[in-house]
Amino acid sequence: SSGVITNLLTIMIIGGMLFSMLTNSKRDWWRYNFSFLGTAKNSTSLQFNITLIFTGLLMIALVDYLFVNIQRRYHGYKIQVLRWLLIMLAMCIASIGLFPNNPEFHVLHDRISMWLVYIMLILIVVIRWVLPEVTKQFLIISYTIGAVMSIEYIVFKLTDYLSLTAFELFEFGLAFSWLLLLLQNIENLAQFGQNLFVVKLKPVKEDTN
Repeated sequence: SSGVITNLLTIMIIGGMLFSMLTNSKRDWWRYNFSFLGTAKNSTSLQFNITLIFTGLLMIALVDYLFVNIQRRYHGYKIQVLRWLLIMLAMCIASIGLFPNNPEFHVLHDRISMWLVYIMLILIVVIRWVLPEVTKQFLIISYTIGAVMSIEYIVFKLTDYLSLTAFELFEFGLAFSWLLLLLQNIENLAQFGQNLFVVKLKPVKEDTN
């Protein structure tokens, strides 16, 4: 079910990253950047990269599963735009693990990371138009998270208050939280109308005899 896949997705990415943070060979890894966990200099780089690859694959499976049901009720190019943006986002997550930040993949790794950020920003901006029956509360949350991510980026670029690792962790936490909310909204749309029965109640006249 979609709930099982979502739980696996959450456990995979959070558990895998925490495991890599706690068991890596260098205690001062955070002085470099978040991508250091996937480089050859880290003893647990394989676990970290596999986490990202399988997270991306699970997300693609979840998106396909949800949109098969959604397309029974909603049609048009907008729903397809949302679907492909999410699939491209999942492909970027998997590709970051497939091409770690080693010297031979450094340029490609950085570009994929930037594509991931661009797709996230595009999703937040266009969600009003591509997500059917989007609620006002979700739009407020989306734009708030987008604004906070933008402010963090400005603070990181203009000041030394945030290290690169701290900036990446904050951005990841906000982006992943918003992504889970989006998937939950899509899951609600996919399940709406299933096992729904209309019951009509009619008064029964009492027999006075």
